[in-house]
Amino acid sequence: MLIYGRNPLLESLKSPFKPVRVYLSKGLRDIDEITGLLRGHSIPYEITSKGRLDQMTGGEKHQGIVARLEKEPTHPLRENLKDFMEGDRKILLILDRIQDPRNLGSIIRTASLTGTVNIIATRKASAGLTSASVKASAGAVFHVKLSFSDNIKHIIEKLREEGIHAMALEREGKFIEEVEPFGKGLLVVGSEHYGIRPSIMRTVDSIISLRQRPSVNSYNVSVATGIALYILNFIV
Repeated sequence: MLIYGRNPLLESLKSPFKPVRVYLSKGLRDIDEITGLLRGHSIPYEITSKGRLDQMTGGEKHQGIVARLEKEPTHPLRENLKDFMEGDRKILLILDRIQDPRNLGSIIRTASLTGTVNIIATRKASAGLTSASVKASAGAVFHVKLSFSDNIKHIIEKLREEGIHAMALEREGKFIEEVEPFGKGLLVVGSEHYGIRPSIMRTVDSIISLRQRPSVNSYNVSVATGIALYILNFIV
């Protein structure tokens, strides 16, 4: 897959998902620094025109940097769940049909900042991991454990059997600041337009909600997820 932008490239170099080839614009600022890093990692690069990079990215803002990854930066589901169960992370995040790639990237970025590194997302009716998602994550996707599964109902049921407290972020639930302290938990967040599927809602222990003033709008899904993860990780 292709990634573009300065932060995604720099963060990929710190991860196991290093690029196999990098394309740099002739007018790139700090080109000597970037090429020095690439040589240090033995990664081949090519100096090319901005127009070619525009064509490669479909006109997206690439900051003069495009890189090709051998594989997408995701992790096997079993490995991800094992890491969560055996590690000291408090929350596992489950994303049910997030459809905007930039929302997906923003959620990954915020999750990483709150210490939520175990993330499972659906592929069907979802954005999937795209170049835009990686850019919106500011490269954070290279430092979380992201897995895809379309059987999240089964995953939630199995984790509950292991004593994990399962929560769904939706309207008309208990306000999040009223949640009783818990050990490990999982948080399910749903689609921008349709929310969490009813079949998934029926598997959780509790529904939690965010307070808001009367308004014609609700929180954007990435904003709501960020607020919820901050409270669950640092306050509850």
